[in-house]
Amino acid sequence: MNSSTSPSSIPSESSNQLNPIAVFEALGSKIRWPILQLLADGTPRSAADVASALHLSYDNVSRHLTLMWKAGLVAPKLADDQRIALYYVPAENREQPGKLDYGICTVQMPTARPFLPKD
Repeated sequence: MNSSTSPSSIPSESSNQLNPIAVFEALGSKIRWPILQLLADGTPRSAADVASALHLSYDNVSRHLTLMWKAGLVAPKLADDQRIALYYVPAENREQPGKLDYGICTVQMPTARPFLPKD
């Protein structure tokens, strides 16, 4: 992750205004959907953890997580060692179990394990 997309460069106060086009583009990906399912419980996970869980390459997952962060679907924070970014769905988007509320849309999350379609 370069410095322009690192969690340390995130402003302390975020705008609650999401770009609907960016949100729906991010939700419409067959790769990002399983990532969102995995992060929906709010547990912070590194790109390497997500890549391992979904059997995807680290570089691919890292790129998708950055796009999801920029769209406002997930948020990053630094791990305790201050070197690794951990991504999660913020609590304000997870107020109801099984639902993610982004203001412009509410996403019903399946309770089953994330499904990654084969190409």
